Amino acid sequence: MSLPKTKVKKLMIFIAVGILAVIMGGRYVINSFNVVETDDAYIEGRIYLISPKIPGTVKVVRIEDNQKVKKGDLLIEIDPMDYELKVNEVQAGLDMRKALFNQAS
Repeated sequence: MSLPKTKVKKLMIFIAVGILAVIMGGRYVINSFNVVETDDAYIEGRIYLISPKIPGTVKVVRIEDNQKVKKGDLLIEIDPMDYELKVNEVQAGLDMRKALFNQAS
């Protein structure tokens, strides 16, 4: 018993549409596990201000964006050049005053 050509053609189209619907439905289900959608969502964030105890030029940043840090972690290095110059200046002034004091004695 064979089916007429028109019925075979309709059956093939029906099967193709069914397979396409299963594939598209499967993709929708798989994507729904990976993508979260909502109309009334919000993200809670915390902003912490950090500041150094001393001013200076940042030499090296030791962290990346969104990296978790703990208390005591080194975040940045400040260029010590300004402070070294200030120490040398004060040391020179101290040496000069010691020399003047020794000369006065």
